Amino acid sequence: MNKRCPQCKGSGFIIKEDPVTKEHKGYPCDCRIARDEQDRLYVKLISADIPNEYWEYTFENYLSLPIGTSLTQKANKDKLDLFKSLLDDPNKFMNEYKVLWIWGPHANACHTSLAVMLATELLKNNFKVKFITMQRLADAFVDFNDKKEYFKNLETADVLVIDDAFDSTRCSISGEYTKIHLFNWIRDALTANKKIICTSKVKVDQIDVAFSQSKNLLQKYARELEIQGSLRTDSNKLV
Repeated sequence: MNKRCPQCKGSGFIIKEDPVTKEHKGYPCDCRIARDEQDRLYVKLISADIPNEYWEYTFENYLSLPIGTSLTQKANKDKLDLFKSLLDDPNKFMNEYKVLWIWGPHANACHTSLAVMLATELLKNNFKVKFITMQRLADAFVDFNDKKEYFKNLETADVLVIDDAFDSTRCSISGEYTKIHLFNWIRDALTANKKIICTSKVKVDQIDVAFSQSKNLLQKYARELEIQGSLRTDSNKLV
């Protein structure tokens, strides 16, 4: 059962005396303000197409998880400190990054959750974000003429989150047409000063040679953040 706010007793408003008129008036309680802010964030998360299973996770939750061994946790420390600095100041990401490549060779290392945490902070700071999986993006290029509205919608974003980027174990991309359009789309996004957050199991220089154009472009702009280890738990919600 949810506890009632001790200030407003669950009403959402508190009565205060107006300092000028001395009349007693109702004002929104802090709990009501916080709830309204959370509701506005949920609307932004829906608009960004971020899966709702990621909405409630925080960086503090992440740090409490049993990911990897003590050695991998030690190896991750400096990288997570850097990531935390981006959460604390999303404008730093917008000003200093073109592509943030969150990667690690182990499955279930919570790369997507980290990407969504940063995307959420960007939404809170009124940047427009769109979340897409690499497979969904590749499939859209197959029916490009029928997906023009889809791509126009992506163009409205300041930040694009691409999950499982160039990860052949989680998505299938074939055909030169798709690969060429994929390169052109990433190039145009960067030219338009879009920021990109990618998650992947491969580092940029390990991207398959079949995507050589996209690989060369990403090698030029991507800043990598390798997170080692795998989540040692029965929970499959943080991936």
